[in-house]
Amino acid sequence: MNGRKMVPWIVGEPWQASFPQSLFDTEGCVMVLLSFFLNENLQILNVEASMLPTVKTNPNPGETKGISILDIEKLSACFGKELTLDCSQCTEAAGNMYLFQKERDEPNTQEAHSEWYNLHFGFYHSQTTKIKLYNTWKADELKFHQEHWAN
Repeated sequence: MNGRKMVPWIVGEPWQASFPQSLFDTEGCVMVLLSFFLNENLQILNVEASMLPTVKTNPNPGETKGISILDIEKLSACFGKELTLDCSQCTEAAGNMYLFQKERDEPNTQEAHSEWYNLHFGFYHSQTTKIKLYNTWKADELKFHQEHWAN
């Protein structure tokens, strides 16, 4: 072990998700897959950020340069494509995605990304039959997530 991937950790303290700037930049351009929010994948995004594949975006109106964002297609081969998570992984990733969306919320505005995600995931995860029916409704959950992101 060479220590390159070591991060501070306090025994007895739960792991706290942290989100690299590249994730915020990417979410502003394309929908980030739920699998990217698994603890293991967030750790990779944080530790190996400079080595991960990226793509260049087109410039926004009034700007001359695009920005580099995560290459979702390439990374999803490693992190998992949509609809590949089981119910417990979905629960873990949904919690982290909610925390991520809270960080995206603009203070003192009506733009509350986290509120929609809290209601969205809360509905599914509060169902008493969620484990039994997860494979049945996960495609619908993805569709609602995609529609929300597109708006």
